[in-house]
Amino acid sequence: MTMYRRLSVLALAALLAAACSDSGDPGSDSDITVSDDSFSPSTLTVDVGATVTWEWTGGNQHNVTWVGPGAPAASATQTTGTYERTFGAAGDYDYYCTIHGTETTGMRGTVTVP
Repeated sequence: MTMYRRLSVLALAALLAAACSDSGDPGSDSDITVSDDSFSPSTLTVDVGATVTWEWTGGNQHNVTWVGPGAPAASATQTTGTYERTFGAAGDYDYYCTIHGTETTGMRGTVTVP
């Protein structure tokens, strides 16, 4: 195999790997894991119209509670399951778990919509 052909194959493999990965890049629907006392990732950037899904994986009870006036309803307090929110406007959306955090400390996160 020629050097040019090897480089072409490697470049194609890299492009395919990038296309198949869940990078949390803006514009894509994304997942956040709710594990024992943390959200992962704790900060996420998505485009307007993206849906974010929180999925519980740990053994402790948690919830997703939004900060700010006019915020949507919080998720149920649960140990398993999912919760979704679609972001229809630009802004920074802060949330926390009322059991393990507050609006400013502990188990909290932010979704940014540029």
